[in-house]
Amino acid sequence: MAETKNGNLITMSRRQLALLLSGCVLVASLVVSFYGDIHSLSSRSLTASLRSASSDPSLALGAPTLREENKPLKVLMAVPSYGTTNKAYLEEMIDSIRDMCEAGVQVTLALYLTSNTPLNVSQSYMLNSRMQCRHPRGHFKTKVIYLPPSTGKYFARPHRDLFFENMHKFNLFIYIEDDMMIRLRHIVAYIEETKKLKALTREKFTKYSIGFLRYEINPQTRERTQFEHPDADFKIVEDPLLNDDYITHPSSHHHQAMYMATPEQLEAWKESCNCFRDTLQMEKDLEPILFRENLSSACLFGRCKVLPVLPRIAFQDLMIHHMSDKYMHGVISAGSQNKLKTTPISKIFDGAGKSMPSGRSGFIVDI
Repeated sequence: MAETKNGNLITMSRRQLALLLSGCVLVASLVVSFYGDIHSLSSRSLTASLRSASSDPSLALGAPTLREENKPLKVLMAVPSYGTTNKAYLEEMIDSIRDMCEAGVQVTLALYLTSNTPLNVSQSYMLNSRMQCRHPRGHFKTKVIYLPPSTGKYFARPHRDLFFENMHKFNLFIYIEDDMMIRLRHIVAYIEETKKLKALTREKFTKYSIGFLRYEINPQTRERTQFEHPDADFKIVEDPLLNDDYITHPSSHHHQAMYMATPEQLEAWKESCNCFRDTLQMEKDLEPILFRENLSSACLFGRCKVLPVLPRIAFQDLMIHHMSDKYMHGVISAGSQNKLKTTPISKIFDGAGKSMPSGRSGFIVDI
């Protein structure tokens, strides 16, 4: 009996195993069928998404584009780097430009260097290695232009001709000094805010420009601190077209060590502003010691009366780090003898931010 019983038990175990295996096969086939449908659905969704992205390239890999033109963003950037003092900052900037390319931006960098400090083979190799963009549509091209050190304060002048010669080949033009940490967000903010500004100001559009505010890091408090404007009392722009949504620099000192321009702005400023049209005349009329500052923005915003405005709701997107922090280090070193008035950025918000447009908060939420 035990033998038969054991035999029956063995037989039952085999049956159970067979049933179990057949059940597994059935379940597996159902799973394959189910996931096949999901895969098919996902593939269709992905295909639809890619088709949507191809019709709107801004959806593809988050690449910032000029959506109405349906083309990738092409940027021509000019950076003067006199001597080797700011070499470390320039390398940081190049890393940031590379990040723009990895987001799909097509960047062409015109790098102006002094001819007495040419790149050697090792430096050229290291520079090239920092520019290896992997994005399928982005690119990072660099043209190194050597100028004699005797050019001095006029070192940055040639970039204007470069911009004019390529006015219709790029979507955005950027001039920036070599110790400024420009990031992708600055470009995206400028493009988007310029579109809004144009819609608001219409025929007065080229009388305004989205501005930037330089800041440094206070070495003691580690706070972002502005150092350009003594009273830091940013003023709301008094133009009914702008709906009290914009502020401007509180002083007549409009140096921001950079400027950006769309082709439309560049063309208009070339015609209306002698800072762009005739730099030789500008050299005669302006203080030579301030020629660099005037080329970067001070003449455009001063003599040519283009008003730099910052949207209050996007104020921090247009703040840009002066990497050397040299003015703040000077302030700390001078102690009570310091004559440079600085203001933590948080204090600017206490003033300019206290009358922020209603209904536009809610960026910080509880999870």
